[in-house]
Amino acid sequence: MKQTLLTEACLQNEIIRTKMWLIKFKTKKMKIMKNFITVALAALVISTAASAQKPIFGFNGGTAISSFREKGEGETYTADSRVGFTAGVVADIPLNKSVSFQPGLQFTKKGGADKGNIQGYDWNYTMTLNYIELPLNFLCKTKPRNTKFNAGGGPSMALGVSGKEKLDVAACGKRYKF
Repeated sequence: MKQTLLTEACLQNEIIRTKMWLIKFKTKKMKIMKNFITVALAALVISTAASAQKPIFGFNGGTAISSFREKGEGETYTADSRVGFTAGVVADIPLNKSVSFQPGLQFTKKGGADKGNIQGYDWNYTMTLNYIELPLNFLCKTKPRNTKFNAGGGPSMALGVSGKEKLDVAACGKRYKF
């Protein structure tokens, strides 16, 4: 009986710790949103001013493999990778004959998952995070010997728009879902 009460108290403590982390995450999200809007407007101004040549617009998509790491209380924890997707729009705005600016706007799904057993209790944990990303790439285009070679890079801003956590624990013959 004592062990059951202790285990349930540990589960309640973990729930409170997770809720506190989510509150901190939401506060940071609001600060990041202000910076994200500023960068998006700056990219729009740059792309409009730099478009002396005709820009090309397109769509892109692909897979996103992600994981997450948590540090705290002297320990570091890394979750297993999770496969998500990314999709969005991109513009190719030539700045001169060999350099172009490529801003984009993408939706990306990321997260991580893990499972294990602690003191005989099985648990499964998954986290899914959805982001709107704004990559601001510069691309250098060359044509050596009738081939195309492109190299580029640049900063990328991301804004977390939603997320979901699931924790499933089997304890004392019962299943707890959080």
